[in-house]
Amino acid sequence: MLGLTIHADTKVLDLSCGSSQATQFFIKYSQNVTALDASTLSLSLKRALQNVPAASYVEAFFGRSAF
Repeated sequence: MLGLTIHADTKVLDLSCGSSQATQFFIKYSQNVTALDASTLSLSLKRALQNVPAASYVEAFFGRSAF
């Protein structure tokens, strides 16, 4: 993540976290990481929780946005 500054109090949202490979990176720098994935009770979300238990996880669908 070249040029990205993350501090311990930086709020991070990992959209479409899957098994949380990016979440593992973010949790090393911030204590406030939320990972979101649309897969209800998916194996990848369960694996993500096992891989990075310090993050918060949300099962939700990310629809239209202004981005």
